[in-house]
Amino acid sequence: MRKEVNLNEMFQRVYDRFKPAADEKKILLWYDARMDEKDIVIISDGYKLFQSLTNLLSNAVKFTWEGKVEFGFSIKEGKIEFYVSDTGIGIGLEHQPNIFKTFLSGREQQYKAIGGNRTGIIHCESLYRVTWW
Repeated sequence: MRKEVNLNEMFQRVYDRFKPAADEKKILLWYDARMDEKDIVIISDGYKLFQSLTNLLSNAVKFTWEGKVEFGFSIKEGKIEFYVSDTGIGIGLEHQPNIFKTFLSGREQQYKAIGGNRTGIIHCESLYRVTWW
């Protein structure tokens, strides 16, 4: 359901959800709070947006053993751009075109050993299409 969503409030909820896992792994979890823009409100499906962000953060925290995971958004030319960045294992450039294809990432054995199957990122892509298009 599309309704008003306060991005700073949502990002705080996402942060609160993943902070214990990041602390346990001794990695830094950081988000750009946009304090100067305290009440950034958009019209969107807040549930799907939250679900997409938590899927991406779950992957980032799961596959990062040292360093940091950061997330946020910026406003560019009147559009909102969301990002998640981490110092995890990454995906090689040659495999990046396949990240939204089921079970084709180039690191299947590593993901399986860690307990991941990449369905989170695939789900994010389908939520993205439903939420934004």
